[in-house]
Amino acid sequence: WLEPLLTTGPHTFLADMLHRAGAQSITADLQQKWPRLSLEAVIERDPDYLVLPRIPQLEERLARLVQQPPWSELRAVRDNRIVWLDEALVRPGPRVIEMTEKLARTLHPRQTHWEAVGR
Repeated sequence: WLEPLLTTGPHTFLADMLHRAGAQSITADLQQKWPRLSLEAVIERDPDYLVLPRIPQLEERLARLVQQPPWSELRAVRDNRIVWLDEALVRPGPRVIEMTEKLARTLHPRQTHWEAVGR
């Protein structure tokens, strides 16, 4: 979420999803399951990708934010690496497997199969 900046921490189903997709959250070193970050902390950690649920209000808000500093200076924004996944992403359920596979294919397009998904 953007206001406040809320993201997934370790020991959550989303952290597990990221791991299985071959990624690691910039918050993996934190203890909170759902940490709130300052914008300064996000800039300092400078993520390679932003992975977000496709929620209209979130898309509209981010579209405005990425047009201006400091958001426009993030590596993920500069390199156009914003990954939108179905909003089912925010709820643990059967679609998490589908979202994990889609994320893995997006992050690692040269891989032809994903043995890690489902382990």
